[in-house]
Amino acid sequence: MGWHHSLARGLMFRRLGSVWLVDYVTPNCRQSTRERYEGIVRRHITPALGHIELTKLTPRDVQAFESKLSTQGMKPAGVEVVHNTLSGALKYALKMEVLWRNVVQSVTPPKVVRKEVSHQRQLPFGES
Repeated sequence: MGWHHSLARGLMFRRLGSVWLVDYVTPNCRQSTRERYEGIVRRHITPALGHIELTKLTPRDVQAFESKLSTQGMKPAGVEVVHNTLSGALKYALKMEVLWRNVVQSVTPPKVVRKEVSHQRQLPFGES
């Protein structure tokens, strides 16, 4: 698929999402990972940001997008996955020299509270 460097200006995120999935994710990731990324791009990222020219995407756009996901009921862990997927696509654009910065890196996703796992040894029944 790919793109020519001169197309960077005017390149919309929806095109980057497609190219990233085909040119980077498909050959480098497991099928389950590819399917998860495809779903995230198709269901969340492209509808919200697909119409924005990559060179005009701002941290404010990303923050508003992630805040909207949160207010629509997506849990912080889900927003974090979407955040990391979007960042991965923009990181690819950096490597391909289509962008000069990854605006997602300027945005902090919602804090995910992770449960601590107890590593206490369980005693067999009857031992104390």
